[in-house]
Amino acid sequence: MDDETYNGVKKQVGIAFRKNNFAEVLKLRENIPNEFGLLVTGFARNSTDNTSNYTPYLFAEYWCLTEPCSEAHNLAAALLYGSYAFIDGAYTLAFWHEAKALSFEPDNLAFLNTITWLGTTPDCGVALAEVVPYAKRMLSFDPEHNWSKTIVEWFDESTRS
Repeated sequence: MDDETYNGVKKQVGIAFRKNNFAEVLKLRENIPNEFGLLVTGFARNSTDNTSNYTPYLFAEYWCLTEPCSEAHNLAAALLYGSYAFIDGAYTLAFWHEAKALSFEPDNLAFLNTITWLGTTPDCGVALAEVVPYAKRMLSFDPEHNWSKTIVEWFDESTRS
């Protein structure tokens, strides 16, 4: 994709965001399907005050509800643990969005890697038992994935006694 096309779509998305016209933003996705997630997260990162600009995240939630797919849920998760991590509960909700993304693409290693990381961060309110199935799934692809091995070991130790 050339810069002119990307910048034209970016400008149109910005206008649609200002109008809270999420249906229009979703239509614009067709013009840049491979770069769309980065474009939306860019709006979140480049706002002058992230604490008051929730439009990109609200759009992601809209997308999850109107066209449920892995890309929508992964975008919502990325916005939550990236741009909106300061919100209480953001990591927990991001975990569940990533879990939903995995329900569409169970073999997506990037999603598996992210969910195992998210589920063990101090800010994530998810029980270790919820993370273990994802860690075991990751180990089925990569038996040497150290973080997943650690998660399973922690769980095994916590259930002994």
